[in-house]
Amino acid sequence: MAEIVQTDVRVRDAQLHLRSVAGTGPEILIVHGWPESSVAWVPILERAAADGATVHAVDLPGIGGSTRGSTNATKHDLAQLLAELAHELGWQHPRLVGHDIGGMVAYAALRAAPIFERVAICNTVIPGVPPWNNVYGNPHIFHFHFHAVPGLPEQLVTGRERAYFDWFLDLLSDDPARISDEYRDHFAAAYATSEALTTGFDWYRALPDDAEHNAANTSPIDTPVLYLRGDADPVDVAEYLDGFTTAGLRDVQSTVIPHSGHSASLESPDALWQAIATFAR
Repeated sequence: MAEIVQTDVRVRDAQLHLRSVAGTGPEILIVHGWPESSVAWVPILERAAADGATVHAVDLPGIGGSTRGSTNATKHDLAQLLAELAHELGWQHPRLVGHDIGGMVAYAALRAAPIFERVAICNTVIPGVPPWNNVYGNPHIFHFHFHAVPGLPEQLVTGRERAYFDWFLDLLSDDPARISDEYRDHFAAAYATSEALTTGFDWYRALPDDAEHNAANTSPIDTPVLYLRGDADPVDVAEYLDGFTTAGLRDVQSTVIPHSGHSASLESPDALWQAIATFAR
């Protein structure tokens, strides 16, 4: 099996940390969500290496091994930064996969970073795109609003990252035991600095701006899009596909990942990699 190589790439005034496996075929860039890091995608990198594919998992600016620089938390700015990364590394015909917050970035890339020729969006709702209003207004999804409060979540979570993150990982997984202590410790460490913790919460503080931006931009998009959800994630996938169509996407399909909740890369990596690989080809 090929080695997972870690590199740092300077883009604008941020340093982006990549975990990569080199093979043949188009470059696939994978973007994590909250409260995870590129480490969450190590099982996918291992399977990609076994298949001889070329895949990179990036730490978003400010998280794990990446510095934030002057990037803001809007998803279209992050998407543009990833496009600059692809240009910097000379990638040809790259694909983009985004999970959770990373999925919001991947959606933004459809218009802000058209260098990515195929885009997969995993386990997320898109700000400003139906059923956004229903999800954003759901009192059970309290963290969208709690994380947006200036300063307060930092005060309450600092020093308790592992316990706080565990609550979400356990709640949203099909089987919490499939997310090992090793991965949970990695995630807590990735957000353990004040910059990283604030960066993660800033993604939520930017959601109203993201929603306004996306709702105002509904020009037709022909880029092929794959929408992925775990079968233990209780949503109506058809409702999300209708929302994408309303927002201008003309080529969108979906796949449900078996035996998985929110973190399919850790819960059901074989099925997730197969879905990504098939779509990327």
